[in-house]
Amino acid sequence: MSNKTFTRKQLYDLVWSKPLTKLAKEYAISDNGLRKICKKHNIPLPKLGHWQKLQYGKKVNIIPLPKLENKDIQIELSVRKEGKNDDYSYLSEYHRLKKEIENDESLNLVVPDRISKSHSLVSNARKDLSRKAPSEWGNSQGLVSSSSNVLNIEVSKSSIPRVLRFMNCLIKLLMQRKHSIIVDGGKTYAIVNGEKLELRCRETLKRVANTENRWQSYDYYPSGRLKLMLENIYPNKEWKDGSQRKLEDQLPNILTTLELKSKEIKKERAKREEWKRQYEIQRKKEEELKELKGKELKNFKILYRSSDLLHKANVMRDYINTVKEQALKKGNLNDKLNEWINWANKKADWIDPLTDIDEDELLGIFDEKYLNEEKTKHSWWH
Repeated sequence: MSNKTFTRKQLYDLVWSKPLTKLAKEYAISDNGLRKICKKHNIPLPKLGHWQKLQYGKKVNIIPLPKLENKDIQIELSVRKEGKNDDYSYLSEYHRLKKEIENDESLNLVVPDRISKSHSLVSNARKDLSRKAPSEWGNSQGLVSSSSNVLNIEVSKSSIPRVLRFMNCLIKLLMQRKHSIIVDGGKTYAIVNGEKLELRCRETLKRVANTENRWQSYDYYPSGRLKLMLENIYPNKEWKDGSQRKLEDQLPNILTTLELKSKEIKKERAKREEWKRQYEIQRKKEEELKELKGKELKNFKILYRSSDLLHKANVMRDYINTVKEQALKKGNLNDKLNEWINWANKKADWIDPLTDIDEDELLGIFDEKYLNEEKTKHSWWH
């Protein structure tokens, strides 16, 4: 990589000959690094939009090189080897995308002095705002507000031409970037990467103390300063006229933010949908497990009840046989006892889950509550 030395005047001529982004491809330095060198040596740079104004044959302001006492300043830059282009990998996602937009020569990032061809939404807004009277109340005093079926704009009469030029340029840029803009339900949306981003353009008010009243009060007047608001997002975002830059000069920033915000929203939605999908999977697993546990417990209770009843039936049969054997030994086996033995065996068969006897003539189907009644201490046949 070879080096090249410039005088202050030569570097001034260089940065006014082509955009810094193009110079950064020729020299081993970023456009921001080149900007810092120029600032260090008090070398003025073209304002934002300078090169696009030249492209469209517009008049530009060339700032002369200020004089310095030391005229022998030597500035050295490294010439980039052929094929070694800077991919801006060191930059944040925001600044990489912003550079992409700024370097796209197909985009007209300069708001024209006149609208050559109005978008239909801008034409509708012009007709709507031209017939409105300025408000006399609250924080809209002196401003005209668009109707619900046109672009969401609130400005003074004198700012209407400017805001329409700005919005027309913004709409065309969105369309060039494969996006769109719609008016729906009284709100204006930029449709970026399939996401709806609500936009509102408004003129700020300046507060002036009213000296005619005995108590402190204020009047509000249009300030001539415009701002574009990206609403219903967190954190809130807006671009506005400043002392150094007008709203029109911030189109690359606006496009960059809208595109990144749409990707962020899409990413967050995908995360929520994935969380919901995983939640549903887990919920179904828990429901299936709950159902399996319910079936398992039900089958276990049936098993436990059946085995318990079988045990009780066998205990009853043992008791019945013991009673019969005792009676035989004592010679007390008579018709009444035989009748009881037959009855008792039927009851044992009634509670036995392995027999075919389901119902008793008097008691019907066997119920566990019959076993919870208070036990009698005397023999059943007495």
